[in-house]
Amino acid sequence: MWDSTYECVLRIGDWLFFHFSVSPEQAFKRTLLLELDTSASPHAQPILLLRRNLIPALQDGFLPTLDAFAYDYADEHGFEYLKGLRQTIIVPKAELSAGDYYVGVYNIWGQTGLDEESHDEASYRFYAMLYAAGVPCRRFQGEFCGGYACDFNSGVCTCPTDRLGDDCGTIATRLTAGVSVSGELTVEEAHYFTFSVTPEMLDSQLNAVVVLTKPFEQRAYPYLLARQGAIPYSYDYSLNDAHDLASNFYESDVHSILLDYQELRAAGAGEWSMRGLGYASLRSWAS
Repeated sequence: MWDSTYECVLRIGDWLFFHFSVSPEQAFKRTLLLELDTSASPHAQPILLLRRNLIPALQDGFLPTLDAFAYDYADEHGFEYLKGLRQTIIVPKAELSAGDYYVGVYNIWGQTGLDEESHDEASYRFYAMLYAAGVPCRRFQGEFCGGYACDFNSGVCTCPTDRLGDDCGTIATRLTAGVSVSGELTVEEAHYFTFSVTPEMLDSQLNAVVVLTKPFEQRAYPYLLARQGAIPYSYDYSLNDAHDLASNFYESDVHSILLDYQELRAAGAGEWSMRGLGYASLRSWAS
């Protein structure tokens, strides 16, 4: 199964299992990488699990969220924050002992406990590989870091400013002060934007204001989130540095985030990421 990609369609509520063995000669000398890509089925909610000696299982009587499964390894980040679209499990050499291992892919059915539902079959690609040297970075579209720089000593990607995420797999639009951009969002779709805060901006005591505008009286409920140095997520608002949820409460057509110079100075110079997320049909907006 090594260095091979398997393509399959998994119905809601079904499992698919893979089995492999780690020999005594490979134990503690290889790094394991498992990858699940279901970007072709954005409304499915799959989960990738790894368990040693036993098959991963859903415990009886629980909603199928991550903590309801019996497993040894999973990608909590990919499952909860990326909605299962891209999940990667990396088992370092120090933890990869000899024995039998079972991979389980489960397509969660119905209510997931994440304020959303899984609606359709999951069409996915599964990849597995053992690496004898270095630490593999996360992959995107079949390449480490999506083709950008990978540090095989640490397994960390170096992504350009218009690429976000551990695998450089999330495309972002670069914002320029005073310049508007526009686009369309469907339900549950997200658009990402980035901008830099430089030492010169901090010295000038400039504020940063980002505005999202939807057409007048359009039945749409976008969210606007901001975070420094990482992707802003809607699943856990505590991970974000700023948001404008009050605009959603008042059903405003204008959403804005103000980062005053004191907030920016406290955070320091660096990259900020913005996320516009559609919670109903959103035809056009500008930021």
